[in-house]
Amino acid sequence: MADNKSVLLKDVELRWAFLAEPQTRGEFASNKYQVDVVFGKEQAKIVKELKNARQTIKDLGDGLYSITLKSNKKPQVVDKKKQVLSYDDLKSIGNGTKAIVKASQYKGYKDAIFLGLAAVMVTDLVPYAGADAFADIEVDDSDDATSTDDDDII
Repeated sequence: MADNKSVLLKDVELRWAFLAEPQTRGEFASNKYQVDVVFGKEQAKIVKELKNARQTIKDLGDGLYSITLKSNKKPQVVDKKKQVLSYDDLKSIGNGTKAIVKASQYKGYKDAIFLGLAAVMVTDLVPYAGADAFADIEVDDSDDATSTDDDDII
């Protein structure tokens, strides 16, 4: 395994991060730690050379590309000061978070070489907002969002 290569992907964006726990939801759950990494054209060339043919680089348009990097082991995730992030901090990583990602080759199925997730340094955290559509709205008791006029119904 000494021939396996690693790359530091700097100034990338994270999306759909499962770094606190493995991704176990949905029909196509990987049961692995994973994150979609968004990067530019020059980094896409490097990733293309290191990834397995079965791994897909998605063209997002506007010169941006992404790849889903996975790991069976919990990757090291630190902040800019190299402090390990807590479980709660890992759960709070939202789409758009900026980071440096270390991706490393590893032997996978039938000894094929894949590009996997080794470590993450979060440089600018964008907190996960969750599914609360009203998170930024404050309502006081004087607000009345109901209407009794039947003519208002579309």
